[in-house]
Amino acid sequence: MSTNNELKSSIRKSADTIASLKEVHIVEQLPKTRSGKILRKTMRQLIDGEDVQIPATIENPKALADLSDILT
Repeated sequence: MSTNNELKSSIRKSADTIASLKEVHIVEQLPKTRSGKILRKTMRQLIDGEDVQIPATIENPKALADLSDILT
């Protein structure tokens, strides 16, 4: 069984009917601010196909670019 399938199975078992996964993407890092906060709004904008507003406080713009490549 692949890592993605194992992860989906594990989450489905622990989250039961609360969550349903369609896809799983494993990334090296999540986009964060310099203070370590995950850029959730920015990731939602990417997923929803909206114009992404990159905050000036982003720690590593490459992490956002890598995530964008995976999601689009």
